[in-house]
Amino acid sequence: MPVHITPFKAPSAAAAEEAYPPPLHDTQTFPSLPSPHTRREASNFDKIKSAPGFSTAVKNGDSTTHFTAQLQKVFENRYCDLFFAKMTATELRQHIYYFVMEDEFRTVSVGKWDLAHWHANVLPPLCRTSQGVFNDAVPVYIANCTFTLTNWHGNVSLSRFLDSVPKGIESVRALAFTSFQHFPGVGAVRDERTVIESADLALMKKCTGLLTVKLTMHVSKLVKRAAEEGSEYMYEPRAVCELVEFYALGDILECRNLKEVHFDGISNSAFDSCCVPPRDVLGDLAAWIVGEFEKRGQEVATRIVWRDWSYGSFYGFFY
Repeated sequence: MPVHITPFKAPSAAAAEEAYPPPLHDTQTFPSLPSPHTRREASNFDKIKSAPGFSTAVKNGDSTTHFTAQLQKVFENRYCDLFFAKMTATELRQHIYYFVMEDEFRTVSVGKWDLAHWHANVLPPLCRTSQGVFNDAVPVYIANCTFTLTNWHGNVSLSRFLDSVPKGIESVRALAFTSFQHFPGVGAVRDERTVIESADLALMKKCTGLLTVKLTMHVSKLVKRAAEEGSEYMYEPRAVCELVEFYALGDILECRNLKEVHFDGISNSAFDSCCVPPRDVLGDLAAWIVGEFEKRGQEVATRIVWRDWSYGSFYGFFY
C-alpha cells in the first residue's frame, strides 16, 4: 500500500498567533551555576543571589510567572552551596552516612566495655564495612548520639573508645553524667590516692566539640546539717561557692563550644526541712554557670528538671 507523505507547511503569522501560545521572553539572563571543581576558589553565594536574573520574571502573554522561584529555593538550601562549591569527598561521604544511619542515632548508656564490645554491639553495621568507612562513619555516629555515663568505669570505657577512633574525641556533642553528684570532692582520698580532679569534668574538657551536657544532682548534695543546735530547721543550704569548689565546677568553663547545661534534679521530701528550698540552690548554681560563661563572651543556656528520689527515669535526653 503506498504511503502518502504530506509535506509540513509552516502556519501563517496570523494562524500562529491563534494556534500557539505567545513566545517566552526572559527579561534578563540567568547566571550560570557554580562549577563543582572550583573548590579552592568557591563562588560567593551572596554574589550569586544578587546577580542579575536570579529572580527575574518571565513574561508569558499577559501574565508574569516567576519560573526561577524553585531555583531560588534550591540555591537558598544550605546543602546546595556545599554540593556545588565547598564539599570535599569526605564531607560528601559523611552526609551519605548520616542519612544511612539516621534511624540508629540514640542515647547510649555506657558500661564497663572493652573495644571489642563497642565494635560488635554498639556501632551500626555500616561502620564495620571497611576501615575507610569506619574512619568516616564513626565520627558521624558519635556526633549524633548522646552518651550516658553511670559510673567511673563507663567514663574510662568511653574515653578509650574515643581515643581509638579518628576524630572521635572532637566529634562528641552530648554527654550525660548520672553519677556526677557522687564525686567525693577535690582532695578526697580514694583507694589510697588523693583525688585531684573530677573524671567527668576531665572528659568534658577533653571533648572540644561538646555542645550539651547533663548533670544529675540529688537534693542531699545541695544542703548540709544546720550548724546551730536547736534550730527549727534540720538543714541549711550550701553556698554556690561551696558547690563550685567541691565539684571543681570551674573546669566546665573550659568547654568553649558548650551551648546547654541540663540539670537532672532528684528531690526527696526528707530534706524539705531547710530554711531555703533546696531547689533554689540548684537554680542559683545554674545562674552562676550562665553568668561565668557570659563573662567570657559565651552564651550558655541551662535547664533544670526535677523528679522524685527513685532512679531509672529521665536519664535519656535528646540532642
